[in-house]
Amino acid sequence: MGCVVTGRSEGERGLGMFLTCEHVVGLAGNGASTEVPVVVEQPAPVNQIGQLPDFSVGVVRRVGGISFVARGNRVDAAVVVTDPGIELDTCPMHWPSSISRIAEPRGGMRVVKVGCTTGLREGVVTDAAVDWSVDYADRGSAHFHGVTLYRCRCEPGDSGAAVLDADTGALVGLHFAGRGMDAVMCPITAVFAALRVQLPERA
Repeated sequence: MGCVVTGRSEGERGLGMFLTCEHVVGLAGNGASTEVPVVVEQPAPVNQIGQLPDFSVGVVRRVGGISFVARGNRVDAAVVVTDPGIELDTCPMHWPSSISRIAEPRGGMRVVKVGCTTGLREGVVTDAAVDWSVDYADRGSAHFHGVTLYRCRCEPGDSGAAVLDADTGALVGLHFAGRGMDAVMCPITAVFAALRVQLPERA
């Protein structure tokens, strides 16, 4: 889970929602919407260790709509509406405070990634906006425009992690690709625009 968000429309205000990646919920290349609700379970398959049973946490509301034909994808992202009774923590895992603002990533920015596999890791943005191709194994390669490269430890299972400005705590991106020290995130402004979401209003 990347972070807690809320919809921009009146009908979605107050719904429990969180960000993840489109490929994490198994919808990469299936279009920007689905006719059949897709149930999201935790832990994700890549993080299952055979000891914890998986359970439903919500249903996919929208995805960014990755194309494996057209060039210029902007995001690998999805927003999930939580099941009744699921409580969301507005503080990302291992991070001491709630996210209260967003910002654009910039070259040289010190960041922290809160990954499910690698936990809290520090890094630095090396290129704020590049064109990049990502291999999705059985689905092939997808071309992205305007994504952000950063040096930070990452492994499979980290996709959908929040990336924060280490100095201000602002949310700057959603991790979606990479391995070793070569990491890639979608700028959070592009994610929010594609999914029509925003940060919850502070009480």
